Amino acid sequence: MIHHSMGILLYRLNKKTNQAEVLLAHCGGPYWEHKDDGAWSIPKGRPLTPAEDPQVTAIREFGEEVGQRLDLDEIREQMQPLGISRSSKGNKITIWAVEGDFDLKNFSSNLFTMEWPRESGQIQQFPEMDKADWFDVDTARIKMFPYQAEFIDRLEELLDKE
Repeated sequence: MIHHSMGILLYRLNKKTNQAEVLLAHCGGPYWEHKDDGAWSIPKGRPLTPAEDPQVTAIREFGEEVGQRLDLDEIREQMQPLGISRSSKGNKITIWAVEGDFDLKNFSSNLFTMEWPRESGQIQQFPEMDKADWFDVDTARIKMFPYQAEFIDRLEELLDKE
């Protein structure tokens, strides 16, 4: 089944270097525990219903995955569309860029439940994302899922126009 997720690429300009930095979240759970490069993601997720407004989905998922609630009425005008990308499995992701800041001390993520270890009968909970961090755009391309890297290119194009 093909899924369509929506998310927010939060960015800020580093005052010392005047370069863009982006907020990424590291995938949680035992599969991702010892992975780093290619294991970080733009905070994103699927709509609760097929009719849910895509921007509402993006904002809700951002809050669930990193713990910072954003208000659609406050940021709708700031949400810059970065378009759609597809994963190797064909899943679609729609991302908006939003300039802002996030204090990493406030990071928290929702939990998911799975059987672990596999076929053990033990059900455990894990954070969907286990940490978040700011990365310069070059480092972000290495850290994030490869299919998401094109959003960094699109962000840089957007910032060059401003």
